[in-house]
Amino acid sequence: PDEPTRSDCMMVMSVNADTGTIKLISLMRDSEVEIEGHGTQKLCHAYSYGGPELAIKTITQTFDLNIPDYAAVNFVQMANLIGEVGGVAIDVSEAERVEANKYIKEYYESFDMEPELIEEAGYQHLNGIQAMTYARIRKGGTGDDWGRVERQSIVLEAMFETVQDKSITELV
Repeated sequence: PDEPTRSDCMMVMSVNADTGTIKLISLMRDSEVEIEGHGTQKLCHAYSYGGPELAIKTITQTFDLNIPDYAAVNFVQMANLIGEVGGVAIDVSEAERVEANKYIKEYYESFDMEPELIEEAGYQHLNGIQAMTYARIRKGGTGDDWGRVERQSIVLEAMFETVQDKSITELV
């Protein structure tokens, strides 16, 4: 809590209320950009230097965007959000399963809990911690940062699909 943290994932969302569409684009965290007062650095470092304010300022200046609002979500909150929608259905490769399970163990152990591992590859239902961890992996033959960005989008899309089927009372 007392250490500066880099942003793990950055996405820009555009909501068109007239058409009811949402567009989402991921920003590569390792992109080299100019960060005010810090020179050329990786984009993810802006958050550690100046919190969400400097991160948003860097993104808006670099990509010529107007971002009036933002949400910052940490790993625990993301896992909880996924859990609150009831988890998500994801097709997990064997390499992804093996790599995700390494971090699932770490995550559960940090809270002194018994890990709930992903037992097999294939299309299946993941809980919040499993899905959050799946979205973060980028090593072990899982496709580096490009694969990671794709998995993050897969998880968010699965969440959107899940909530679309819920009634107003279920969403509340």
